[in-house]
Amino acid sequence: MVEKFIPVAIPPQLDSFACTLNVPDGFQGSTAPIGTYPTAEVTVSTVDGGCQIAWDNAARNLKDKMPVPVRITAAPFEGATHRTDLDIILELVDKTTAPTVTATFGGSAIAETDLIKFTLDTANTVTFTITDPDVGATVYVASATIPSSYGATLAPRGPPASSLSPVLTYTPTSGHPKTGVIQVIAFDNTNLQGTFSFQYTIDNTPPVIAVPGTLTLEASGPSGAVGDFVVTATDDVDVSVTPTCDYDSGATFPVGLPVGTTTVSCTATDRAGNTGTASFQVIVQDTKAPKIVGTPADISVTGTNAAGAVVTYTPPTASDLVDGPVGVTCTPASGTVFGYTPTTVTCTATDAHTNTATTTFQVTVAQCAFVGFRPPLSSSPDAVQTVTATQTVPVKWSVGGDYGMILASGPLLTPYLTRVDCTSWSSAGVDQTGVPAPTDMSSLLQYDPTSTQYQLNYQLKGKVFGGKCYTLTFIFNICPTVKHVIKLSVK
Repeated sequence: MVEKFIPVAIPPQLDSFACTLNVPDGFQGSTAPIGTYPTAEVTVSTVDGGCQIAWDNAARNLKDKMPVPVRITAAPFEGATHRTDLDIILELVDKTTAPTVTATFGGSAIAETDLIKFTLDTANTVTFTITDPDVGATVYVASATIPSSYGATLAPRGPPASSLSPVLTYTPTSGHPKTGVIQVIAFDNTNLQGTFSFQYTIDNTPPVIAVPGTLTLEASGPSGAVGDFVVTATDDVDVSVTPTCDYDSGATFPVGLPVGTTTVSCTATDRAGNTGTASFQVIVQDTKAPKIVGTPADISVTGTNAAGAVVTYTPPTASDLVDGPVGVTCTPASGTVFGYTPTTVTCTATDAHTNTATTTFQVTVAQCAFVGFRPPLSSSPDAVQTVTATQTVPVKWSVGGDYGMILASGPLLTPYLTRVDCTSWSSAGVDQTGVPAPTDMSSLLQYDPTSTQYQLNYQLKGKVFGGKCYTLTFIFNICPTVKHVIKLSVK
């Protein structure tokens, strides 16, 4: 049971008032009737100083809401009845869920079990995020344990809000304690508590980087060779530190005469900002064969005419360790008309030493899958749809999948209306005065992935006249040579 008191004050000349549940006749939602108001659950009564609302919510669930329309009626004065209507929303909330407090340091989330390493003479910041899963809950920082005597600050701590992100700022210097504990305690508006704490230490030791010894690769030409290697780093505080090198593993290293020597420099930085360095050498004495990269994925398109469709693609590229870039030839070429039989495109690259690399991908051209309009319209192109001059026509169709915005645009902007003769359904000699030009209706196009069906609600109001006949023509950009026509007879 939930009870809510609403205080009421009235002018002296109105010596009494009454509180009632004000459920209007034909109780309904915003767009359609939703049933009978549950008066068995909700009561409104008059008490000293105001109105008392009672909600018997035993059969309800967490986060359910109950609208309560309240009418306050004062005793008649000078022949007039005075009343005020209020709309109250009651909601069931969970008062057992405490606020959650999380923290990030250096752009990464931290856990309460982490040992955070602060850097000397640097403004170290830790951002706390305080939230509460309860709808309508507010949170604030009740207390915090920070090295405030050494200049550490935490702000903001309030005022209460749906979420709060206080930031700890601490610049440790020589002479500060080397270790400590940071704790933040947060409360919500139901006095439930959430906490977050972690230990910290002051870090000024860089990570240690382990690099391989000299890496020797064989080369027979001027282009170089690919070198694979592993570099790791460890830190006395951070569990994981990732090193970076000015050459990545798998990079191509140049070759000189007679050999090329490259120094690879690596660095690793811990969360405290301490950076360690190390280096090793790569000596190139060998070469690799040409390599094709960027092979297109298999391509599927919808045919645009009886022959199929023109398909364009970006050919792959190739490089040779000795000759550098190598031309790639693909057959059939980009821009060729592909028929409705799946076609394998073969791309080859040949270097100066007749070494040939080959790659393939598939091109499939599908025929347009339009099979007619869907109910409530007839799927037959000869059917005449009887409509009113103010009707909105729900036009539905499927083309076998989601092709995005498939309405033709530009000079073929569709759909468009044409006034026609009601017997021959021809527009020849028919006056088109008053027929609106087509407009871009792309924002009204909807697609339902469950039924794989498009829908466009076309409004006739202001566009057609009773006793006339029209055709509504659609053209889709996946099969732009085909017109799909709906015959409309306006009553």
